[in-house]
Amino acid sequence: MKNRFVLLALFFGMAMCTAQSDVVVLNDSETYKNLKGILASMAKSATPTDLSLSEIAQVNALMEESIQNYNRALKEGTKRKQSKLYRIMALKKYKLQMVPYLNEKGEKEIWINGFCDDMGANWRKEIVFVFDGGNCFFSLRLNLEKQECIAIGVNGYS
Repeated sequence: MKNRFVLLALFFGMAMCTAQSDVVVLNDSETYKNLKGILASMAKSATPTDLSLSEIAQVNALMEESIQNYNRALKEGTKRKQSKLYRIMALKKYKLQMVPYLNEKGEKEIWINGFCDDMGANWRKEIVFVFDGGNCFFSLRLNLEKQECIAIGVNGYS
């Protein structure tokens, strides 16, 4: 019985190591430079930082809660057709880029970019940025210190 458990644990461990994650944390200087050029809302004084495993868990929980609140408010405040067009889908349908930084107050914030089509981009190393694409593309900003969503939105349709 003990040998079966060890083999099972080894199998799952290998499967997890070989599985390609759909989440990447980008915190190199080039990413920050590009992001500051794109996002007017990101303070020029923002500085790069890292995320620990426990912080990533906090980010995931806060992101899930923020998306649920967004989708609920969207459904209650708009016509049903628009609600479906701008609803953020299940997160498993997206690839996610997380960019952690310290704001001007020294609080840790995270900009998250979600997309279901990377359009051939090297998304593990470069920000995927498009103007349209509807609910295949969304972004949000979280303040980890305050445990709040600062901004959330889905791309428009052309």
